[in-house]
Amino acid sequence: MKITLMLLAVGVVSGDLFSFKTQPGSTTVEKGKGFTLNCEAENADSAVLYQWYKEPTIPNTHMTVAYSGSDAATSSIKVTLADMSHQGFYQCRAKSAAGELYSQTAQVTLHYFNTVSVSSEEVKISTAIAAVRTALPCELDDDASYPDVSVTWYKDGDVVNDKSTFVVHADGTLKVASLADLSVTANSLVLFNIKDGMAGTYVCKATASSDKISVKTQTVASYTVTVTKAFGDVDYSSPTMITNGQSVTAGESVTLCCGTVGYLNGVIPTYTWYATNGATTAVTDNLGDFNRTMILNSVTGSHSYTCRACLGDNCQSQIVTASVTPSTDAIEFTQEPSTYYLYEEGASEGPLTITCKTSLGEGNWMKDGESVSFPIESPKSSDSGYYQCYASNTDSWVMRSTQVEVTETLSLDMSVPAELDASTPGIITCTISGYPTPSVAVYKTNINNQKEDIEECYDSPATTTNCIRKSGNSYLITVDNESLDSTGTYTCEATQTYRKNSGGYSIKMKDASGELAVVQDVDVYALSTDSATLSYGDVATFTCKVTGGRAPFKVEMKFPNVDVYVWSNNADDITVGEGVCTGDFEKTCKGKIPSVNYNHEGELTCTAYNTAKNETTKTDSSSITTTVTRAVFVEITGDRFPVVGADLTLTCNHHEKPYSFSESVTWTRDGESVVPDSSTGGSQSASYHGTVVGVFEDMSTDSQGEYACASEAVESAAVDVYADDGMPPSSPKMTVPDGEVGVNMTLTCTSEGYPPPDITWSIYSDRTVENTTAVEKDKYKTTSVLFWVPDTDGDTTITCSATNINGTMYSESVMSIITIAEANANKLEDSELAAIIAASIIAGVILFICLAFIIICICKHKQARKHDKSADNTIIEKGPSKLEQNCLLACITCCPYCVKSEDIEPEKPEGKWRLPSLPSFNFNFISTEKVEGPPAKKKSYFQRFSHDVTKMSKRDKIKDSPESRRRAGSKKDKAPADKDKAKPKMMAHPHLPNDSVSNVPLSKGPTRPSLEVKPPPRRTPKIRDRGGGATRIGGGAMWMIRLLQ
Repeated sequence: MKITLMLLAVGVVSGDLFSFKTQPGSTTVEKGKGFTLNCEAENADSAVLYQWYKEPTIPNTHMTVAYSGSDAATSSIKVTLADMSHQGFYQCRAKSAAGELYSQTAQVTLHYFNTVSVSSEEVKISTAIAAVRTALPCELDDDASYPDVSVTWYKDGDVVNDKSTFVVHADGTLKVASLADLSVTANSLVLFNIKDGMAGTYVCKATASSDKISVKTQTVASYTVTVTKAFGDVDYSSPTMITNGQSVTAGESVTLCCGTVGYLNGVIPTYTWYATNGATTAVTDNLGDFNRTMILNSVTGSHSYTCRACLGDNCQSQIVTASVTPSTDAIEFTQEPSTYYLYEEGASEGPLTITCKTSLGEGNWMKDGESVSFPIESPKSSDSGYYQCYASNTDSWVMRSTQVEVTETLSLDMSVPAELDASTPGIITCTISGYPTPSVAVYKTNINNQKEDIEECYDSPATTTNCIRKSGNSYLITVDNESLDSTGTYTCEATQTYRKNSGGYSIKMKDASGELAVVQDVDVYALSTDSATLSYGDVATFTCKVTGGRAPFKVEMKFPNVDVYVWSNNADDITVGEGVCTGDFEKTCKGKIPSVNYNHEGELTCTAYNTAKNETTKTDSSSITTTVTRAVFVEITGDRFPVVGADLTLTCNHHEKPYSFSESVTWTRDGESVVPDSSTGGSQSASYHGTVVGVFEDMSTDSQGEYACASEAVESAAVDVYADDGMPPSSPKMTVPDGEVGVNMTLTCTSEGYPPPDITWSIYSDRTVENTTAVEKDKYKTTSVLFWVPDTDGDTTITCSATNINGTMYSESVMSIITIAEANANKLEDSELAAIIAASIIAGVILFICLAFIIICICKHKQARKHDKSADNTIIEKGPSKLEQNCLLACITCCPYCVKSEDIEPEKPEGKWRLPSLPSFNFNFISTEKVEGPPAKKKSYFQRFSHDVTKMSKRDKIKDSPESRRRAGSKKDKAPADKDKAKPKMMAHPHLPNDSVSNVPLSKGPTRPSLEVKPPPRRTPKIRDRGGGATRIGGGAMWMIRLLQ
């Protein structure tokens, strides 16, 4: 039993481990685009349940936060519009009866470059004051992009790189000489020492470095800078004074500036400051560069100074005043406006209201330098922009800015012509509106379902095709109206991006598509067949070759009265006949006639149509003329089962082309000539068909047999004719196996009767079963075979009905239809049972072989294991033979538990015979000492193996001779007087080391005779050893030894 179980375990263990076939991989995707993560397990014993997890970082163990998407419990996550919430780490868990698996983690990283609202501004700069400079900001929100973008400044289209004039990307505070500090932000462009040549258009563009971002470059800011030299008319022969005064709070510092214009060749005037008007002593302290500025520290009262500028003898003077006002408390904001407001048009949010309060009360608002007020009723996109809330008093002035964005609903309209030809212009229009201004993408899906992006071509001529050109709110795509490559589906996609109050971004997207087909002329340039003369009943093939448009497209091959083949790539058209069309622009269509008849004679026309949706049709055709021939063919028709006593009417039909027919026909029954009681004939030459009708009156069972007719020396096939003697159908016998859903089944129904009954099937009572039947009839029996594919599982009732003129019989059977999964489970159970049976059979065979081998060993051994006596009565003791060794080995191999481990000798002396080692046991056989003296009687096999018997080599054998007997007698005389105390001598075996022999005599016991030897009363026979060796066996194998005795 244990062997059987071990074999069974080996026999049924199979299959692979439950593991992942597909694991999710990390991906980087652009924000607003889609991505898919997949995981799939294999070798599951049951249905696999999936669960997705998502966390912002990789945990030390498996993820525990379940993904919140709708497809979290499926094997795939498919995101069509990725936003920041989808960024992070994902892990898939697969669980089944076989266990639970966690996939590797997959990181989803989002790259984005949000749409930037372009800041446009006109900057007017006057150089009447020397050392003029200004800063042009280029501001991007902190979360405008990931990874970060780089900023580049352009002047009139050229990259700004003059570092002596411009400082690009300044960040912090700049100060030049004594000019006031200039505060700038990151990415700003700072213009120094502005001159006429620095006027122009300055554009700041940001460029993304990631290849995942589709829109890589955006314009952030645009400035139109104009530069003027002076105010009014300038006399270039003398300086014109331009000065400015300052109002400061008492205790503060102030800088007074004096500037001039109107000098020539870059000569700088000489500037001198005087404390009062008309003073002659110049001020020399606290003067700035070229003495154009004067710095007053800790002003306590109003002061006036005179600045004098001279070019040679031409001098101009101007009073510059510092006005000082008493110190008052500064203005503070008590409620500041948010930095950003979003108002969605049509969202029923009511008026747009922004609150701003200061310590002086409600703040004042202005936009673009003009005063405005809140609330704004029904805001529109034109109300979008930057608003400033400000407050001032005689001592201070404060201001806060906020951005207002009023979105306008995104709308999209697309116009695509249904089809084009050489006379139709190919213009596709995509009109878009909305605020913020949407980004637009147009692409085409060609006839091979491949996506083709359409690029911008604003600077190209209007005749350029397959590119986008913007006109107002519309995008125009001009396509080649004669190229088949223009055929496809065009899609216009508008994406609107704006900032939310939370600082994130929101995306709205719309798209529209339209199909366009280019209609070209067609040409049927070849129509052929193997032979224009067709043989009746044969297969004929026609080939039509066409060049022309692609889709929609239709090819017809027709005779006047019958269609051969109709093919179309329009789903609304129906394919007729057998055939195939291959190719794209060049098409080869082959139509097949499975069996030629007379309808296939005449003109065959192949017509090709290139028809678009508005029924603009290009067509062409070609034709050939065919003829049909037919050898003489004779057949019998008629009722072959007439009622007894009625007339048998058979028709001998003659078919032939060219037509030649006489009404002289002969009839036979069972090969013998028979003449009908009446006969009529006629011909139908138009269809190449002649007939002779024979009537055999008063039908009886004697008139049954095989009937045949012959016309023009051509004999028809014989038909069986039976007389109807009124036998109703027998109960139908059905063969209905159980089946599987989707697997072909074969059902059989047989019924006897006369005439042979008609058999019908019924499976579903509520719907028609589409099936194929094969019916075979003989004289008294009809067999119907149903070929059926079930589509629903469960128990189904099947009915077979047999009907003839004498009655109707039916039978019902219930068939069990199982699913594919249930069928696979049954197959697994059958395979397990087969494995158990096979293992049991193998174990039985092995056990039978072992028993047979043991029995053979016992029989052989009893015959061979005997004591031999020599002529001088010497007993020859045999050692264990090769057969004994093999038998004992077979015994232990078949039953390893029959020998106890404690009965096995612990040592293995070299040179001794032993059993080979088995996996769990070591068997050692050790010789002990040689004992002299005659045996009391013939020892049994058990006794021989239970006592120590010495094996001696040939040189130590005792010969039976007078000398040996004399020597033996002298030894006997030397025996001790006390014989009862005689002990056996312990002698070493000649082939064993001395330490392998026990020097302790064996003790007496009930299972072993004493080894003490008494002096024999007669001559002691010599013991000769044949070299077999002495063996000692543990008690655990005694059952085997008893069998061998």
